[in-house]
Amino acid sequence: MPLKEEKGLTLVEVLAGIVILSIILLSVGSFFINGTKYSNASEQKLSNAYIANNILNEYKQLSFKELHNCLGEDHLVDIKAILNIPSEEQPALNGLEASLTISEHSLKNRVVILSVEIENRNSDINDHYEMKRYVKSEGAVSPSEGGACSI
Repeated sequence: MPLKEEKGLTLVEVLAGIVILSIILLSVGSFFINGTKYSNASEQKLSNAYIANNILNEYKQLSFKELHNCLGEDHLVDIKAILNIPSEEQPALNGLEASLTISEHSLKNRVVILSVEIENRNSDINDHYEMKRYVKSEGAVSPSEGGACSI
């Protein structure tokens, strides 16, 4: 009996092709998923840096004496007020908390450190950002010049 010429693919060849194609598509898909996660994390860090920078610029405008009077105190910062965000855009800031700490530098009465910490409570990423700025005085502030914190 003569053998017939077979045309087409066997079931095993079709299944092997599907398995190979599935592995390739899953690998490529994971790159897209991870890329999206990293992109979102980078966007959030950039946003936090922008917010922290604006907060520090706002507090840096205060006099050195006002800042020095608040050494060691933590202050919750109203992000929406500092950024002058319109009310329709304010929901984007929900879950963000900013705190300002004013601490003493080793040059005691000449430099203070402003430190802003921003946390996103709604993020699934460990989203914590900190930025510092140094503020120097024109002259030394004597301890007797101190007063109550008015920030």
